[in-house]
Amino acid sequence: MLTSQDLTPEGLALFLARNATAAMAVGALTLVVLGTGLSLLLSRYGDTWLRKLLGAWSWLAPRWRLPPTQVALLLAVGFAFALATSALFLSLADEITEHEELTRFDIALADALRTHAQPAWQHFFSRLTRLGDMEVLVGVGVLVGLVLLMKRRYLDLACWTAATLGNGLLIRLLKHFFQRERPQFEHGLVSVSSWSFPSGHASGSLVVYGMLSYLLLRALPPAARAPLLGAACLLVIAIGFSRIYLHVHFASDVLAGYASGLTWMTMCIVVCEAARSRSLRPSPAR
Repeated sequence: MLTSQDLTPEGLALFLARNATAAMAVGALTLVVLGTGLSLLLSRYGDTWLRKLLGAWSWLAPRWRLPPTQVALLLAVGFAFALATSALFLSLADEITEHEELTRFDIALADALRTHAQPAWQHFFSRLTRLGDMEVLVGVGVLVGLVLLMKRRYLDLACWTAATLGNGLLIRLLKHFFQRERPQFEHGLVSVSSWSFPSGHASGSLVVYGMLSYLLLRALPPAARAPLLGAACLLVIAIGFSRIYLHVHFASDVLAGYASGLTWMTMCIVVCEAARSRSLRPSPAR
């Protein structure tokens, strides 16, 4: 149990390192429950809520050729997610640049994990983390792209390509801009060659598996959507956690990867849905 002495960056890092797998399990379960619960609520009541809260924006429909509730959904989700995740990323970037308390926590957690990480868990996460390797993500990207091309789903193909390829380029640019050194590690279970901030595994896995879930949701019955989202959340969280547990990334690197990936993926989905609705809805008569 946390005490007042533990509420320092170093104390909190030591506590988390000693209880790393339990902390990951609790955090993942909480996020999965919240995420799937929110998706169920939105799928059941979202249209009604949007009509009541945002019906005043219906004047946009003739211009965008979108139903009012879809306009509201695109604006609300796109703006809220992009703004929140961008703000989170900028806050993390400012913290590591100024070497404030978050940097102390990052270093303390990496040092504590070198001492308290269990070899069995390290070997497990060294295998799990490969699901976020560039070779695996590129393979998934090419395979899904070919399937979409064969099915002539050109809009989805464009969205998929923009999200996955664009995110890869974005991460490279961000890494080159910040040039943060990785924490030291000696276990030899994984090899790394790029800068640390933000985590490419965290961002790449979120965008690739998140976009794959987005595409599958359109074909699945409502009862299967929450389990799919839950499984995708678990996978992405586990990959991000593996980078911290193997101390090849600082915790803030992983959070920043999630933030940048969410921002990019959200904007791609918003643009895709806007284009889809425009193509499916005829222009209003003049």
